[in-house]
Amino acid sequence: MQKIEQFLDSKNIRVTAMRLLIYKFLAEKQVAVTLSDIENAFEKAV
Repeated sequence: MQKIEQFLDSKNIRVTAMRLLIYKFLAEKQVAVTLSDIENAFEKAV
């Protein structure tokens, strides 16, 4: 987790819980995903 936070911070991206979750989600995927895929994956988080 610390490594992800450092990476986001190095890109001047403010670290939030949702950004960490989305980063992990995208890192696990082996193919491109659509915005709809991301929204559906985190439907309950909204």
